[in-house]
Parts: sequence; structure tokens; C-alpha cells
Amino acid sequence: MAPFGKLAFIPGRIVHSNEILVLLGDDYFVERTCKQSIEIVNRRLENIKEKIEKHRKEKEVFNQQKKYTSEFLNDRKNMFEIKENDDDTGVKQEEKKPIKSTY
Repeated sequence: MAPFGKLAFIPGRIVHSNEILVLLGDDYFVERTCKQSIEIVNRRLENIKEKIEKHRKEKEVFNQQKKYTSEFLNDRKNMFEIKENDDDTGVKQEEKKPIKSTY
């Protein structure tokens, strides 16, 4: 009798009990031994840990940008703009003389 779920047994026998179906991606599966499957899982875990660390660093950069932006906006309240009028009414400009043509 071979187990079929938690509550049922069916007549049969277990063959190749050390083989597991492993998903390679895009609905491709391959039969691997338990040892090979553990190696695949460990490689995937390392890849995921690297991605998590990369995202933590990106998050830190964004938090720093957010901090500097909020500091700038808070400092901006203490700033004021200087405006000056540019009056050129008292300054004479040279008159442009037409260029004589030599032809």
C-alpha cells in the first residue's frame, strides 16, 4: 500500500523515492535527486539574498535623498529672495550706424 494524501492508501509501491521534480522555469520540470535539489535551492536562496541586499542599499539611498529634500524644504522657509530693478533709463546706448556698401 502506498500513501495517497493524508488519509488514503492505494495499492502500489514506491519507486525512485529519492527523486524530486524541480521547477526550472517557464513550466519546465526536471527530475533530480534530493542532494541535487538541495544544491539548486541553496543557489536560489543565495540569489535572493543578493537581491534583498541590493534593494536594502537602494532603499537607504532613497531614504537619504528624502532626508536631504525635507531638510532643503525646511531650510527654504528661512530663505528670502532678493529682487532688484534694472533701470537702464539713464544710460545712453550707442546708435548703430548703417554699414556702407562698397559695391
